[in-house]
Amino acid sequence: MNILYISYWGLNEGLTAATVFPHLKILSGFSCIDKILLVTIERNKNSDNTLLPFHNKISHYPLYSRRILPNILNKILDFIDFPAKLAKLCIKENIDKIIARGSPAGALAMKTSRKTSIPFYVESFEPHAGYMLESGTWKRYDPRYIFQKKWERRQMREATAIMVVAENYKSRLVENGVNTEKIDVIPCCVNIENFAFNKEARKKIRKKLGCENKITGIYTGKFGGLYYGKEAFDIFEIAFKRFGDNFFLMILTPDDPDHIYRMAEKTGLPKKRIHITSVPYKKVPEHLSAADFGFTLIKPKNSNLYCSSIKNGEYLACGLPILITEGVGDDSKILRKENCGALFRNNNDKYGIKKGLDKIEELLTETDIRSRLKKVARKYRSFSIAEKVYKKWYVD
Repeated sequence: MNILYISYWGLNEGLTAATVFPHLKILSGFSCIDKILLVTIERNKNSDNTLLPFHNKISHYPLYSRRILPNILNKILDFIDFPAKLAKLCIKENIDKIIARGSPAGALAMKTSRKTSIPFYVESFEPHAGYMLESGTWKRYDPRYIFQKKWERRQMREATAIMVVAENYKSRLVENGVNTEKIDVIPCCVNIENFAFNKEARKKIRKKLGCENKITGIYTGKFGGLYYGKEAFDIFEIAFKRFGDNFFLMILTPDDPDHIYRMAEKTGLPKKRIHITSVPYKKVPEHLSAADFGFTLIKPKNSNLYCSSIKNGEYLACGLPILITEGVGDDSKILRKENCGALFRNNNDKYGIKKGLDKIEELLTETDIRSRLKKVARKYRSFSIAEKVYKKWYVD
């Protein structure tokens, strides 16, 4: 069997390393799969093939998005040009199944399937149009919103199978008439052992940063979009006030560090007790080991009931309690059920944030907190969940 796997992210992007490569490794382990062709959408010309997970079954085919202004034209042309190219590629490579990562890639898979009659599957299927609308990135009259919304409805009807990231979304789709037999749930999984607590890395990094004796919170990822932007720093400010001089903040982000420091400065945060950096994905676990708890600051929007934040799996695998917004996918329920974090309503919920930090401090007194939360991660975010679903749909 030959697989075409479509990612709408570039090869060098962190989400590709975190969410695509591990799934390619699972697929390459099935004896019935002979070849996997990974297609990525590149915005520049310097994608690095050496980043691919090593396996002789996996090869890479980049599709280059045009670089013209305004940028919206690039997006429109992607969905005009790429399906024809993908259809030719499918014929040339004798592709048997098309797998898309996310609903934007799912639109490309659907269009390619229509041209070739090759069945397609959509993993990490989420209401992307809803996310972009509620985050303010797209407007309701934006062509990108209109077409993405329409394509998502069509994927629900035409895909052989849909893998959503939250039970909440599966229930919603079934209510909307999607056949429950074609829906499975695969949350954003993580390699539990890769993110296991590393005592030596903790000592080394904390000594380097000068936070050996401080309660250290960590935030990973971008600001803005689905996540709070400047509002996140209001939440950080509450943490600095709650823990006083005993608090240190680490931020791992691909965003411009000077811009992040300026936002911190505007909020009045102490620069000497903030460390902002960008690290390769493989270096993230050791920085998590240096922290005591994690921040997941997703805007409380309706569509976020259907998401799965990969950082939550990474935090838990390393044994970090999480301070998280209420109503995030299935994670809010899991945190309550498993007693592995604290929730607040929104960035204006100062009492709820402070109360949540009190809960975090209480959890940090638990002697086996790291090992207990790692077990929670294994239960809800292990790649064994994905492998089980893969065997159902991809193994002949």
